[in-house]
Amino acid sequence: MGRTTKLCAVILLGMMSVAFAKAKAVKEVAKEPAKESVIELGVLLDGFEANDWLPSNSDGATVKAAYPGGKFGKALSMDYNLKDNAQWVAVIKDVAVPGLERKAIQLQIKHTGAKKNRLEIKLVDEDGTNYGYKVDLKPNSDWEKVTVDATDFVYWWGGNPKLDNIKQVGLAVSPDEAGAGVVMIDELRLVPSLNKTAEKVKMGMVDDCESTRGWKVEFDQGGSAILNTWFGKEKDSLVLKYDLGAGNWVQMYKIQPMDLSQAATISFWMKWTGDINTVEFKVADFDRSNFGKKFEKLLNPDQWQEIKIPVSELAYLYGGDNELDAKSVMGIWIAVTRDKGGKGTVAIDSIRLQ
Repeated sequence: MGRTTKLCAVILLGMMSVAFAKAKAVKEVAKEPAKESVIELGVLLDGFEANDWLPSNSDGATVKAAYPGGKFGKALSMDYNLKDNAQWVAVIKDVAVPGLERKAIQLQIKHTGAKKNRLEIKLVDEDGTNYGYKVDLKPNSDWEKVTVDATDFVYWWGGNPKLDNIKQVGLAVSPDEAGAGVVMIDELRLVPSLNKTAEKVKMGMVDDCESTRGWKVEFDQGGSAILNTWFGKEKDSLVLKYDLGAGNWVQMYKIQPMDLSQAATISFWMKWTGDINTVEFKVADFDRSNFGKKFEKLLNPDQWQEIKIPVSELAYLYGGDNELDAKSVMGIWIAVTRDKGGKGTVAIDSIRLQ
């Protein structure tokens, strides 16, 4: 074999070796598992990178806003000190939030502090209507993802009871045990609702009231309430135990779609104890039009009474507009509003559409 032929053979062998090595590398890479991609859902409303939340506080309380490293990049840190149960601290920012229907507000929260307090998430529209939701701040808790469904936000104050286009988001710390602590907040997002759509009720049993599942409790500042089950008229019943204290109302509610025929009647059993106050039964449609019936100066305490309310007699109370979209009712509210005040209970059993 001549020198030229040997040289060509060496070059060819080298080229084959390089090609084999490349093929082997490609094969080995192909064997490696693909790295999982983390895709966050929804719309990022604020990642807290711009240092532009405006702090405020009540007399005697203190708050310092800072922007240290968080769970994802920077986070908002609220270093607060509440010296008594009448104080609060807050931050607020102009944030345009797209439509809330079938959506939820999501954020990451971390709390350092020995006392239990509450983080208030507030949505504010153009005329100053405030809707809010309270999240319990556990002592010395690590990062936790909190998701609040749009239907869980309720009217607090200002403007009117209808929440229109949202222009601001507020974050506040209100007292449970008061004291000092640090709340860190990251990744404020608008995400799809996590609530499964309940089957719409057209007739029959709406809720047998044998479980608190799906029911939630709210109360005015200065009041308190808890919801349990106890022996009922038929089996078990829901029992709202309340103390109005310095507040004006407490209520329990459940998101339950209903199609209300004008010819139908809403019926349930009710038993009450305590000082005389007004009990309100309410339904609301998706534009927050509240319709209901008030039961004032109740008689026959501690006795089961059957309540029947023709749908045609539901009266406009507040919010939305004065027309109830009866085929798009979103849920049921049962409230106690102040007359004599004080403590008491309201038990409810077997809510039906007849």
